[in-house]
Amino acid sequence: MNTGQVAVGFLRGTGAEINVELGWIPDSVFLVNLTDGDRFDIGFLKKVIAFTSGSTEVKAGDKIHGNTSDATAIVDQVILDSGSWAGGDAAGFLLLQPASLSGTFQAETGYREDVDSDGDDIITLAAANQDGISSIAAVAATTTAATNVREYVGARGSNAKGFTVGATLSEAGDLLGYWAFRGDAYVANSA
Repeated sequence: MNTGQVAVGFLRGTGAEINVELGWIPDSVFLVNLTDGDRFDIGFLKKVIAFTSGSTEVKAGDKIHGNTSDATAIVDQVILDSGSWAGGDAAGFLLLQPASLSGTFQAETGYREDVDSDGDDIITLAAANQDGISSIAAVAATTTAATNVREYVGARGSNAKGFTVGATLSEAGDLLGYWAFRGDAYVANSA
């Protein structure tokens, strides 16, 4: 069963940011400048925070809370890079649901809200890359909001979710094509 979503479309660049409303936030977006072919960008839109130690297992669906920043987010995926939860030295990455992020995590201790609301359930969070994973572009440059594709959460209470094309990518007058994916929509079916 395929539970993913795919959106394919075209935009006219404006030289300013463009919000593309899909009703859902994609995991990744491929963006191509079809007018002159000078850009091919791949944006991975997950929010990412590294953790350097943890003794209580964190799983998808858990809500984490930063002790200092008071930031919160729901975990979408855990990538364990080294150590173990039982040994208290688990380290890796938490991929967060973009629409669930409230506040800005910093290098701090945190806890799983669903397990321990008094802050004793500790995980050590490193400084976060909360703008998502950087785009891969044909033209190497420092990734900023203007040069990136990122999630668009929309107005509170609306269903206007999707992605934002940064102003630099939105070259005025150029035709842009995009493919947006969520879930397992981009996994090839095998017969």
